[in-house]
Parts: sequence; C-alpha cells; structure tokens
Amino acid sequence: MNIFARVFDQMARMGLAFKSDPIKVIETEGREWGGVTGGLDLSIAPRKDQKDLISVILRNVEPAAKRVVTRGWLHFLEVHVTAPDGSAVPLSAYGRQALDPSRATSQMTVQLGPNEMVETELPIGILYEMSMRGGYKVSVSSRLPGGVLTSNDCSVNHA
Repeated sequence: MNIFARVFDQMARMGLAFKSDPIKVIETEGREWGGVTGGLDLSIAPRKDQKDLISVILRNVEPAAKRVVTRGWLHFLEVHVTAPDGSAVPLSAYGRQALDPSRATSQMTVQLGPNEMVETELPIGILYEMSMRGGYKVSVSSRLPGGVLTSNDCSVNHA
C-alpha cells in the first residue's frame, strides 16, 4: 500500500474526509433580466425550495473581463421590497443590523470573464418585515461607476 492510501485510510478511521466541491451550475433558463449597465446584468428569482430566499445572478455580457470591488453582497446590492398593499417594506431588526454600513468592513472582489456569471442568495424573509400574506414585489439594484444596475422584478409569496 502506498503512503497516500495509508494516510487517507487513517484519516477515514479518524472520521475525516476529503472531497472536492462539485462545480456549481447556474441555472438561467426561464430567468428574466434587468437592463445592462457597464456590461453587467442582474437577474433575480425566488428560490423554489425556500420561498424567503431570492437567487441573484450577476452576469458579464461583454467580451472583456469585468472586475467589481465591493464590501460584500449585502452592501453591493440594494434590495427594494413592496408589500402586497403597495407600501414599502421596512427592514427587520436583523436587517437593520446586517445592513448597517459600519459593518461593511471587508472588501470583496468579483472577477467575471466574458459571459461569466456568479450567483448569490439573499434571505429577504429575515432582512425585511414580511408580515402580510400575499405576493411581495422584489427588485435589486447596485450603483456602479457607469450608472445604476437594475434587476428584473420578481414576486415572492409569503404565507
């Protein structure tokens, strides 16, 4: 038995495991997109399996690579939530704390090659006071050097 096999066997006996994460495939079929700004585009959609989460895809639509530097997704994206009665939905106590600008201390760089995209999820159900029953209208925007990047609108049903 070679040395690597013995090491992995010993680690398995100790309850340790090695695995490589599978490459995440970003599903875009049936998605709507906002307008292109600075070569980037945004799409949002509710998660089918967890209704209080929205999937956000940032896509580079240009043939050249793009680089976005931000203070994390929660501070890069501005979420707009409208209640079923048409009123603006306020942040929850957790949302006010999580989105406090003083908490945006670490820098994040997103590199997107030509036609590449990246996906994140936003827990709007805990960030906003979604206490009414019915469909909430959600959109996302971000301020970029070339203007404001705006997503499509989506509806999130809250029971």
